[in-house]
Amino acid sequence: MSEQRSYNLPIDALKTFLEKQKYIYEDIDFTRYSRKGSYKLALKWRNAHTLMDKNVEEGLFVEIECRAYPDFVYHSFALQLVYKKHVNIIFQVEVYPDFKLSHREKGGVEIYGSHTHNLYNTEKINNMNYNSDTWYDWLKYFCNATNITIQGRHYEPIISDGLGL
Repeated sequence: MSEQRSYNLPIDALKTFLEKQKYIYEDIDFTRYSRKGSYKLALKWRNAHTLMDKNVEEGLFVEIECRAYPDFVYHSFALQLVYKKHVNIIFQVEVYPDFKLSHREKGGVEIYGSHTHNLYNTEKINNMNYNSDTWYDWLKYFCNATNITIQGRHYEPIISDGLGL
């Protein structure tokens, strides 16, 4: 829940990756993965490359993750840059229900529900609703915030099959 973000590039350099228009031509095709945790199913997609200014930007990628827990589904949409083997999370949307404590700052500030990480800044998302906005709405929110256009097919991950969710 609480993690200290670290970067091995200047923040201003990372901001340029957020501001420029980016294109992804791949399909979003989720695969199952396992990781320690209390969830019943986890799916992840990570694109191979992201085009920026008509060039492939080495190390820049989008990662989308979905985890089904017994009482809710978590979604994460992240724009990241790998530089010298370090993952710099430039922008991330984390989708949680409003009842769930989802982030805690070192100073004791707590956030319940969905929020964004924009480099060192973390903010609650107030203009979206976990219960009524769809996965596609959250993907659109993320793409608008990061200036990403996805040209490939993208289907909502199927995470409720046989899980009782």
